[in-house]
Amino acid sequence: MRGRHVMILIVDNDLFLAQAMADKLREKGWSSVVSPDWLAAWACLQQQTFSLILLRNTLVPVLPVNTTTPNTFEKLPPLVLLLAPGEEQSLPAFLEAQVRDHLLINQKNFLTYLPRVIERVLQDRNTEKDLDEARSALMMQE
Repeated sequence: MRGRHVMILIVDNDLFLAQAMADKLREKGWSSVVSPDWLAAWACLQQQTFSLILLRNTLVPVLPVNTTTPNTFEKLPPLVLLLAPGEEQSLPAFLEAQVRDHLLINQKNFLTYLPRVIERVLQDRNTEKDLDEARSALMMQE
């Protein structure tokens, strides 16, 4: 996507499912890092840049202790929320704006849909960046 390497952070405590997702992403030529919980994921986010986060709904993050500004989470990559049947989205307000899509993890063909959803979310993100750059360029001309 957009000429750069795609790196995805998978936050899921079901390591079998997380590995299946990582294998599917590898088939597309994408890299991934698996994190079993939000605290470990937060540490990864401080050390590496990710294109997208796949977040299991049951691992709803809490604010990390060292978070001092509300803008910290605006810089997160887009989130795709992974839901089991019967689960509802239950993210805190500081992350709701980052959620770009949802996937039911127990639906038939889940792993087939996963790359399609990721591609669409990344394309939408690239379009948003292009629009922001165009707006900035227009404002500079005024």
